[in-house]
Amino acid sequence: MAPNKHPPGALVLAAGQSRRFGGHKLLHPLHDQQPIILQTLNRIRQSTRNIHVIIKKNDAHLGQLLEAENYPFSINDNAHQGMASSIVWGIQNTARWQGWLICLADMPYIKPHTYGNLLQQLKTHSIVQPQYQGKRGNPVGFSAQFKNELLALTGDSGAKKIVANNPAYLCPVDDPGVLQDIDQLSDIPAGGNP
Repeated sequence: MAPNKHPPGALVLAAGQSRRFGGHKLLHPLHDQQPIILQTLNRIRQSTRNIHVIIKKNDAHLGQLLEAENYPFSINDNAHQGMASSIVWGIQNTARWQGWLICLADMPYIKPHTYGNLLQQLKTHSIVQPQYQGKRGNPVGFSAQFKNELLALTGDSGAKKIVANNPAYLCPVDDPGVLQDIDQLSDIPAGGNP
């Protein structure tokens, strides 16, 4: 690998509006009083240090938390335009990476080894997606081959169009967390555990 290239990493989307949650979802504590965003990031960090978090402007509390925990992040001023805007912004800020595992900050129950497995698979497959009991989940990984297509995304459907139009390696995982995101308070299991 050329010295100016970096291995695939985790691009973490944390710039959503949390409208259905009724508060700052990512800062909401789970069972151990750890905010949702930190549980997600700490699990990712067990598999890679190659992490970049995208947040929206005027989200000072989240920015301060990420800074305190030494997580690299950048602010997407256009996050209100939808998820694609944050993906584009993130890829522009990690242009040397050889692939991107597009992670959702509100999925705190994914097992650390699942991230590691997907990143490993991304070294030999152009698109990887976890599959649990026949259901496709998140995060989805893209090799640098899809950089231009990712940079051309618009709207709020993320990269679904790219996945729909190209073959993906469906990576079998024993991890129901790949299907569990938190949209509203009731999505947090009793006790905070999945």
